[in-house]
Amino acid sequence: MMYGREKGHMGPIEEQEAIVGIASGLPGFFPDEWGSAVYHVRIMGTYANEVIEVQKEDGEVVRAELPPDSGMKCMKLRAGMYKEG
Repeated sequence: MMYGREKGHMGPIEEQEAIVGIASGLPGFFPDEWGSAVYHVRIMGTYANEVIEVQKEDGEVVRAELPPDSGMKCMKLRAGMYKEG
């Protein structure tokens, strides 16, 4: 998947492809018997904070590890979705 370098260069199809690219790498880092997950990404300038909360099938909520490239992919998505104003 290619990501451009210009802000706001992505259309809806490219945005969806980027989101799928990020999401498809996450489950391999989840604990066994997971049921659902919420991926929180907070980006301000060049600072990014990411947390994945996974709800296991028994209802327990735990934090999961992140793939090493997930932060960079999110920052590229953010740049690609940028809208002036």
